[in-house]
Formats: sequence, structure tokens, C-alpha cells
Amino acid sequence: MQRINRILILLTALGGIIFAIQRGLETKIPASFCFLLLGCINARYALSRISTGKGFVWALLTGLFFGFAADIVLQLHFLGGAGLFGFGHICYVAAYCCLLRKERKDCLCCLFILVPSLALILFLPVLDFGSSFMQAVVLAYGAIISVMTGKAVSNYRRSPSSLTKCLLIGSILFFFSDFMLLFAFFTDVGRIANVLCLLTYYPGQALLAHAIYLYPVLDGFK
Repeated sequence: MQRINRILILLTALGGIIFAIQRGLETKIPASFCFLLLGCINARYALSRISTGKGFVWALLTGLFFGFAADIVLQLHFLGGAGLFGFGHICYVAAYCCLLRKERKDCLCCLFILVPSLALILFLPVLDFGSSFMQAVVLAYGAIISVMTGKAVSNYRRSPSSLTKCLLIGSILFFFSDFMLLFAFFTDVGRIANVLCLLTYYPGQALLAHAIYLYPVLDGFK
């Protein structure tokens, strides 16, 4: 299983690099399918080894599925893809809450990321959303990814382990990727933002899929 995980994580990252160069659905779909496949393989492995706490596995796997679907739809319709990604992030938040139940300290970590993120979206002058509706959509999306990342930070602070560390790194990469996507779509910074988005997005999703494999190894999270 460890070898399978290493191979599929590598293939996911390489697929992201290839897509960043060629920019077509024919390269994006295989790259995204790699992290979904990794999640499915790890979910089957995890579910066969745990008797309780399966909500974490199913919520994380559902988030990966929404991410895969969003990757395809985003190429065709920005709002549709953003909506699917939003649902995926909500699934990740649910998974993190299944891992460690919500506490007040979670809110502090979330606010620490949420407030500056929304302030950036609202007041950074280089951002041009074209309409107040689009800005509202981005604000809602920014709030969801901020909560997801904040919960991952809080979980790691509350219970450091290989699992919470993997989720933390994956979430941070996803967060950074989303903000690079923000600059790619709504500024004139050039292609560099899009490339940075892809180079962090695919490893981030792969790490979240890998976390499912780590889950049954840790007795404290069963």
C-alpha cells in the first residue's frame, strides 16, 4: 500500500505539471483521476480495517470526488466549477470534524485565516471581479477554504500526528492554490499565478487522499 501511495502521489504531481504545460482536458482528467483513484484505493483499505469512525473516510472521499468533478467543470464554466469545489471543501471540513470534534479553539484558528483572507478579497486593488455578484461568490468560497484550513491547523495543534500533519500540509497547499487561482482569474499578473496554482493543487489533493491511508494506522482516531 505504501508503494501504491507513493506512485499515485507522484503521478498526480506529474500530471499537474503536464497539465500546466499543455492546458487541455485530455491531460487534466488523467491527473485529477490519479488523486481520486488514490482516495478510492485508500478508502477501501481503511474501511476494511476499522469498525467505527468511518465518517472521516467517506467525507474525505466525497470531497475528493467533488474535486475531480470540479476540475472538469471549471474548464467549461467557472461558477459551476467553483460551486463544486465549495462542496468539496465543506466535505473536507466535515471530515476534519469527524476526526476531532469542534472546540472553541478551532474558531480562533479559523478566524486567524478567515479575516485577512476576506480583507484581501475585499480591498486588494489589483483584483477586478467585474461585478458585486462575482465578488460575493469569491468571498463565500474564500470563507469556506479558510475554515477548512483553519480546522486543519487546529486539529494539528490539538493532536499532532502523521495524519493531522498530512491533512495540514494538504490543506495549506490547497489554500495557496486557491488564492493563486484568484489572481489567475481576476488580475493581470500573467500565467505565473496559474502555474503556481496547479503545482500546489495536485500535491495538495494527493496528500488529502493519502491521509485516508494513514487513518486506520492511528489507534487514537479509530
